[in-house]
Amino acid sequence: MTTEPTWSDAKHGWYNGNDRVIFAIYTNGSSQVTEFFHGGDTVMWADEIQNQASVDIDTTFTDINALIIPKFATVGIVAIDDLLHGGVFWWWRTNGQSGSTGHQVGDALTHYSVLEVITDSNQIIELKASGDNIDTVSCDTHGWKFPAGI
Repeated sequence: MTTEPTWSDAKHGWYNGNDRVIFAIYTNGSSQVTEFFHGGDTVMWADEIQNQASVDIDTTFTDINALIIPKFATVGIVAIDDLLHGGVFWWWRTNGQSGSTGHQVGDALTHYSVLEVITDSNQIIELKASGDNIDTVSCDTHGWKFPAGI
């Protein structure tokens, strides 16, 4: 199927039409399945998938492009790459949150971090830096985790 599942309050689960969702795969524009590995509650892409190319993000939380994870997943495994390595600190938070601090990605010496993040229902997170006009950052999706109950 080439459609995304939706949540059914009436059936208390993720469905594609009348079919209950038990797994999800990612396909490219030619309908080829993207290679993945599965173990426990984690699915990892065979190769990272870029969801945000290099972008200048300053001291205000800014949306990055949606993570490459299924609609029912809210935990993504991502890599945040400080491309210019200008010595800034990076923070992430779930999209739409009001907290001003968020979660620190790494210290000023770490320019590449792989971590688990919690997304909103659109699979979006926000990033901010500790300084303006210093660095650019990219984000790649490595995989995702099953939510409890699936």
